[in-house]
Amino acid sequence: MTFSCKTFEENNIYVLAPVGKILSEDETIELDYVILKAIESGMQNFVLNFKEVTHINSTGISFVIRSLTRSRIHSGDLSICCVEGNVKSIFNISKISDIISIFETQEKAVLYFNQKL
Repeated sequence: MTFSCKTFEENNIYVLAPVGKILSEDETIELDYVILKAIESGMQNFVLNFKEVTHINSTGISFVIRSLTRSRIHSGDLSICCVEGNVKSIFNISKISDIISIFETQEKAVLYFNQKL
């Protein structure tokens, strides 16, 4: 499966939906670029939809933490949704839910931001 990333705005929230595996800098460079461009255009709040991510490792976790830091530096935040399988196991082991809100659905993740605004 080739890596790709779908992006769109929903209620002034920038949603990234990667597809495939996030295992190397090849994937995270692309994702970092998307986040940086969105911030440059004024976006502050992000949802990472992992529904179609099949595998993630420490490189992918590092991307998530970088993205969280970048959003918070610009007075925003980041949440994650639709985490399943291998990705859910890695998130549990890394305790990422201690610092980032994780939701079952994208709708709940977007609603989280709408309630904060």
